[in-house]
Amino acid sequence: MIEVECPNCHAKLKVPEQYAGRTGKCRSCGAEVSVPAAVAPATPAPPMPPPVPPPAYPPYPPARPASGGGMDALIPTKNPCALTAYYLGVFSLIPCIGLALAIPALILGIKGLSFYNQHPEAKGKAHALVGIIMGGLFTLIWGGLVLMMVLSAALHP
Repeated sequence: MIEVECPNCHAKLKVPEQYAGRTGKCRSCGAEVSVPAAVAPATPAPPMPPPVPPPAYPPYPPARPASGGGMDALIPTKNPCALTAYYLGVFSLIPCIGLALAIPALILGIKGLSFYNQHPEAKGKAHALVGIIMGGLFTLIWGGLVLMMVLSAALHP
């Protein structure tokens, strides 16, 4: 069936395909209606190509990025003086051995900061600064306590 609209009353008419290309009268108003030629059935659209698979990625990132990833900023393995100064500075909080750890923390912190200034890609500035600050602070604290103990023992026998 071909659907046709009357140009006069706009009624929708269904005409058998055998009347395609002819004219006829509208059943509603009697106006002359042209039936268009039969339209060939639309050719089906070509099938969609199969979806492109996603690119193959490695199942997990490489063990060590070539450009130095975020882990080098957290643990400066390329600046061992700064890293050692950091841990010595933290452990210099421990009484009795604090002075023995604080002095090397101060010295290695200075060396680590110097190395960082020459090789910024090595990272470790924060670790070196922590070693310098904590090493210097606890050298003064523990050194002052030891000095007070020695003076107290010498003045009050």
